[in-house]
Amino acid sequence: MKSFLSILSASVILLLLGAACEYKMTEPGWYDDHPASAVPKITALDPASAPAGFNSIKILGENFSSQEGKNQVYFDNVAAEVLEFSSSSITVRRPKIVDDSLTVKVSNADAIAVARYGPYKIDKVFDLYGQFIENKQLNAIAVDKSENVYVCQNSPRTVFKLTPDGQKIELAESQRIVFDAKISPEGKLLLLANNNQITQMDVETGEETNWVNAGKRVSYGDFGANGYFYAGGRRTDLVIIAPDLGTKLAGLYASDEILGVRVFDGYVYLIVAGSSPEMAIWRHQIGADGVLGAQELVLDWAESGEFADAEPRSLTFSADGILCVATTSANPIMMIYPDYINGRRDIIYKGILPSTVESFHWGTGDHLYLISGGSNWLVYRVDMGAAGAPYFGIR
Repeated sequence: MKSFLSILSASVILLLLGAACEYKMTEPGWYDDHPASAVPKITALDPASAPAGFNSIKILGENFSSQEGKNQVYFDNVAAEVLEFSSSSITVRRPKIVDDSLTVKVSNADAIAVARYGPYKIDKVFDLYGQFIENKQLNAIAVDKSENVYVCQNSPRTVFKLTPDGQKIELAESQRIVFDAKISPEGKLLLLANNNQITQMDVETGEETNWVNAGKRVSYGDFGANGYFYAGGRRTDLVIIAPDLGTKLAGLYASDEILGVRVFDGYVYLIVAGSSPEMAIWRHQIGADGVLGAQELVLDWAESGEFADAEPRSLTFSADGILCVATTSANPIMMIYPDYINGRRDIIYKGILPSTVESFHWGTGDHLYLISGGSNWLVYRVDMGAAGAPYFGIR
């Protein structure tokens, strides 16, 4: 027994010595000296506060990361999408937050400290308008020179008048379901209802009378600066209606469907569902007699990036020439900078506006009035921080 215990003890000692040789331990790294990390610093923001109209905010400072994915930006606890970055500046999208006293924080993954700056103010950019709480489908919207807003409901076919002082008036019931509405130079509300006859409604009495027989079933239209009205629909071609109410066909879209019309800076712009491309925005220069020039492709919708799976619904322009397209996307308004054919594209108030815009119209000032559709039919007033382009129906 004694001999066995002696042998066992000796074996254990040898094993322990072997283990000590095999598992030599290094000193913990936290005892080593490290070079000091450069601490990020925010010196200013551009704009100094964020009123309506700013889609992005530029953060100026020092020691930001110049590597992809290493900068994180927060407005209080709301993360902002980083668009551009360098060691001295970071540009982010306007975040979905409204406050007068925000703290802006920048975290650089290579630095220990977090840069802070504040207080910073971000203004509200949109409000519900008109109290449409019944969730009934809304089809068309128009604005007159006094900033009265007209909204056409699908069923019942009520036309509402929303006054600047907050009144909501049931003006009348239209004869047919309205697809598009425009103010005429005479101050009447023109109603396009997928019918040969375009009607006009008196905005004081609600009386609806015939304006012109377009000769085709038209659903969308707009006035040009020379008083001509351009209207189209499904396989109607583009109908050109002269100031004397004479009509002629453009001879361009007889087999296609026109889904939106807007005139800007001597061109008529059209949303067209056709064969090649299947969906596109086209434009034509307008001659002095209303005759249209050659067809120019502004955008093949299949090339519209994240909007390609959505549908375009309406067109309008800012006063400085930005083309805005209402869509059924989750981020519903695309903007295209001049020149349009090769212009840079972006999203208006990404992540802030409600999804799906069925129709919109810029008012006489900085506000864009829009119908939000899909599963929740509402009207919003959006502060764009800039005026819209001239609407030639208003005189």
